Amino acid sequence: MKKNMLLLSLLIFAAGFSQCYIIGNPNIKIGETETYTVEKDIAQCKDCHLWTIYGDRVTVDGDVKQNSIKLKGNTGGQTILSLAMIAPQGMVQCSKVVDVVEPVKNITINKSSLGITNPNCDIDFSEFREEKITEGMVSFSPTKTENYYKYEWTVVYMDGAQKQSTEKSPQFPYTKENGIVTVSGKIISTRCMRSFTKTYDSNYWKNF
Repeated sequence: MKKNMLLLSLLIFAAGFSQCYIIGNPNIKIGETETYTVEKDIAQCKDCHLWTIYGDRVTVDGDVKQNSIKLKGNTGGQTILSLAMIAPQGMVQCSKVVDVVEPVKNITINKSSLGITNPNCDIDFSEFREEKITEGMVSFSPTKTENYYKYEWTVVYMDGAQKQSTEKSPQFPYTKENGIVTVSGKIISTRCMRSFTKTYDSNYWKNF
């Protein structure tokens, strides 16, 4: 909490003198590199820049006196990238908050069926998709749906809570801090049933 307040204070302080704008991705994945540059470079000379960072979340790659810099993500968390440059009107400063996040690992899906060997099973299921309805709300939908199928959905959150739905395309809330860990579902017809479980990496919802 204290670190977040300090980051915010530094950003507000820098914003009071802000006369420039830093262009670059607000997120860096751990182990990856992003490039940041100043928009409308008005520095008096090529070496009239000074890039600085707060903390050790990232590593600077490049000449800190040039108009662009590369950052490599080290550990998860927030850092502030600041730029000061000498312009004709004097010292110009600006800052940008950068989030360092873990790469999203592949999600896995396991499918099983009570009627998988039944040649008369009329359920054609191969996958379902996630769709962001609004910020903090996701919908799950099988790629192929039939109106006469019955559906049973269960989601489990990071804190252990569960929510259920019998809608064909249910909507569930989520947050970056309490994302969905698993989605389990059943598709039921008059002939058979197929069930599936999809597991998500802990960082999936932070970037969704």
